[in-house]
Amino acid sequence: MFLISQQEFSRRFPDNVNDTYFDAAIGYDWKLQQAIWPIDQLFLEGYEMYKSMLKSEIIGTNHLHRSNLSIVDQRCFDEIAHSRGWLNSDSELERVALSNQLKLLFSRLIVVLKSRKFNRHFEQIALLSSTPNIDHPFSCNGTGYLHLAIRWMELMPDDLNIYLDHLGAKIPGQNILQLLSHNFKSNTSHLINEDSVRYSPRFPMISFISGNDILNLILEQPAGKVIDVIELNGGPSLLLIDSLGINLLDGWSDS
Repeated sequence: MFLISQQEFSRRFPDNVNDTYFDAAIGYDWKLQQAIWPIDQLFLEGYEMYKSMLKSEIIGTNHLHRSNLSIVDQRCFDEIAHSRGWLNSDSELERVALSNQLKLLFSRLIVVLKSRKFNRHFEQIALLSSTPNIDHPFSCNGTGYLHLAIRWMELMPDDLNIYLDHLGAKIPGQNILQLLSHNFKSNTSHLINEDSVRYSPRFPMISFISGNDILNLILEQPAGKVIDVIELNGGPSLLLIDSLGINLLDGWSDS
């Protein structure tokens, strides 16, 4: 059991990617500081089985030179890109170029995920019925393949290096590739050691909170869920955490 202030818990376990309710999140990624969703667990299981092949298959999509996203996926991409801030730029030309590069990226990743080399593992996930903000962290529904492709880059942003090194098409006068890389990698935590835990379930927590602050209580948090509340007369908001056997201090360089 660990006792920690709400402020410190929020600092150590934020979600740097998703802006949504976390009721349906099932875990937490300590390295990238983001909640894990049902679709992520299914993807990561396949990724661990096929990661070498997945990385090599990225290079083989060089025959695709333009995005072939469906209308449904393009609309969902536009909504996700806006909420994620991927297209933030003062230059309209740069925003359009970056949007085109991202659509091409996800089109190529979808080609990889559809490969029969993976024993239809990803097809089975992509064809599952999904509900926005429940099965995945997006507020829109594209095809399952689009959801998988985006979460692939958000969960394994280092794989973007393979894409950029071999397939990234430079646009003269624009730092499109640099922006593309930054947008996916800026959420990596520098406080977690490489040998520390990366994935964990969301922790059950008891909140000790002043009555004056109880209206601000957040029950669903990226890395934990408040299952009981004890009202105090005053003092800071505290969380008593069942860490499920995980040392919450492990890997922190500034504890």
